[in-house]
Amino acid sequence: MLLASGLIPLKLRYALFLQFLMGCAASTFNMANVRLAMVISPEMGRTHFFALFSVVANSTLGLAPVLWGLLIDLLGRLDASYQGFNLNRYSVFYLATGLLFAMTLILIRRLEEPAAARVGGIDSRNSSDLTSTVLGAASHSPLNRFSISVSEIPSRRS
Repeated sequence: MLLASGLIPLKLRYALFLQFLMGCAASTFNMANVRLAMVISPEMGRTHFFALFSVVANSTLGLAPVLWGLLIDLLGRLDASYQGFNLNRYSVFYLATGLLFAMTLILIRRLEEPAAARVGGIDSRNSSDLTSTVLGAASHSPLNRFSISVSEIPSRRS
C-alpha cells in the first residue's frame, strides 16, 4: 500500500522483496488451510470433503484476480491526495485487501482445532518445557499415521 500510494518510491528491489514476502505468506497460508482441512474433516466422506475444499479454494483463487481487476477498472482515474498519501485505484485495492486480512484474523480466533497442541503455560526460559511442547505438537500431527518405523521396512537379505 505504501508503494501504491507513493509514500515509498517504486524501485525494483522493493517490488521483488514484496513479491517474495507475499509468496512466502501465501504458501504458509495454503499449507495451514490444508492442514486445518485434514484435521477437521470427518473420517467418513473425507475424500468428498477434500474434493469440495479443493474446488472452492481453487475457484476462489482463479476468480479473485478477475474480480479485483474489474473493481480496479471500475475505479478508473481515481486520484486524490491527503497529507502526502495518494488515494488511487491501486491503494484502494491494497487497503481493501488489508481490511479483509484484518477481518480474517478476527474471525480465525473462533476456529477450534481439536488436534492442536496446548501452548498455554509455556515458559520460554525453560527449554525442557519448550522441547516437550514441540515434541507434543509433532506427536499430534495428522501426518503421523503415514509414518513407518525402520523395523517395518523390508530388508534385502537373501
